[in-house]
Amino acid sequence: MVLKAKHAIIPLAGLAMALQATGCKKDKDSNTDLLVGEWELVKIDGVTPTVYSLSFEFEKNEDFTLCQQYGSQSYCYNGSWEWGNSDEDEIEMKWDDGSTSYSASFDVEELSKDELIGDFTNDGNTYQLEFEKVK
Repeated sequence: MVLKAKHAIIPLAGLAMALQATGCKKDKDSNTDLLVGEWELVKIDGVTPTVYSLSFEFEKNEDFTLCQQYGSQSYCYNGSWEWGNSDEDEIEMKWDDGSTSYSASFDVEELSKDELIGDFTNDGNTYQLEFEKVK
């Protein structure tokens, strides 16, 4: 009887480890799932912008579109993004305007299904940005 109990425990232990590994992968994917979609800027350094707008649309395949408007001028750029670390709380972005290449990082402080908040650093300048998910 003792021998049969050992044989039952080994498969159960293997199943438990497999389920745990699957659970970790699912948690890792969840930040990407939350990030994917269109985000619209609602605050820069705590202030609601009135003449400037900015939006990001992140895709699961690590492409993104950045659109900005200042007054009557608007521009959209396509680029690529990736998680900058294993904690998935830093987004690294790269894009170009046809003549110049740019890179930026976004240190995520909060990411939910409706809200993205963090520090956006580009060209040596850092801004606290707050976004709402549009879709």
